[in-house]
Formats: sequence, structure tokens, C-alpha cells
Amino acid sequence: MKIKEGMNMQKFEKLPIMPVDKVPSWISLKICGDITHNIEFQANELHNLSNSIVTGDFYCNDGWVTKGLKWKGVTVSDLFKEAKIEISEHSSVEFRGGAYSKVLTVEDVIQSSVLVAGELNGALLSSPHGGPFRLIGGNRSADFHVKWLTEICVYS
Repeated sequence: MKIKEGMNMQKFEKLPIMPVDKVPSWISLKICGDITHNIEFQANELHNLSNSIVTGDFYCNDGWVTKGLKWKGVTVSDLFKEAKIEISEHSSVEFRGGAYSKVLTVEDVIQSSVLVAGELNGALLSSPHGGPFRLIGGNRSADFHVKWLTEICVYS
């Protein structure tokens, strides 16, 4: 990562360096907000649900592009089905990771290209790439690909 002058590195110092040889057992993803029940998926449960692959180009907001990345994970719509969470067409969904978050509409979330990814190009997702889990926001720019995903919050 290229550090820009004045960049606050304090928020990055607390992020764990994840091994890429196994799924971290102590990591979980919480789904919360204006829903009937909160739920938490352990890392191994998420990996067991991972059956979707999204291949596409990654467009960084700094202007560079990486072509043909292959992300594997569980679509957010499948994750909600597994958790038995129903959302209305008027809901919005916030994805939180580290000190960053991004909000998508339900219409955006139900697309098959929006997923919680745990693998990149056939390998477990490393910390520098947002591991153990990151949101892949479909064909949107990098600011919709939330790294170090820990919470998904639904708002009505």
C-alpha cells in the first residue's frame, strides 16, 4: 500500500494480520439493525456457504485497474436467506469493516454480483486484500468493496 502524506495510519495498526493457510476461527460476521433477530456467522460457516464466483475487473479510485479478478463467496441475498432475514424494497444495507462503511440499496444488494468474499483467485483472502472477508460490490468502483467486513446492518 502506498502511504500518502498526512494519511492516518492509526486505523490500520489495529487490524490483525491474517494467515492465509486456514480460515480464522475467531472471526465472525454480524447481521443486525432493523430486523427481527440479529445473527452472527462464524468464519467457517461463511466459507461453507461460499458457492458463488464473481469475475471482473477491479477499478481503484486512484485510477489503476486490475483485470480479471476471481472472487469466491456467498451472495448477500443468499446470506439473508440463510439467516431468514426479510428485507423490504425500502430498506438500505450498511456494510462495515474497520473504520469504513458503505450503504447500498436493497435493489443493489440482491444482485448476484454483490457478495461477501473470502477467496481471491483460488486462495483465502489475505489481510492486505481485505481478508478474511470483504464485500464485493459488483461492478462498482473500489469504494464499494468494503475490506475487513465485520457487520452488515439493515435499516428500514
